[in-house]
Amino acid sequence: MNRAPAFQFYPGDWLDFRVQRMSFAAQGAYIKLLCFMWKDSHDQHSVIDNEQAIANALGTAVEQWL
Repeated sequence: MNRAPAFQFYPGDWLDFRVQRMSFAAQGAYIKLLCFMWKDSHDQHSVIDNEQAIANALGTAVEQWL
């Protein structure tokens, strides 16, 4: 599947109070997951249903991810 090298980012959405209420670490995990969803999922809006795989992708322990 050919994809553009980037996706649109909307600062207004990022600055929404629901995102800004997340901890700094959660915001980092959120944007990283959005990037993985865009890059690796077949539909560009889903993640694998595997806690260990998600934790590995985020570079953290499963307990921290959960």
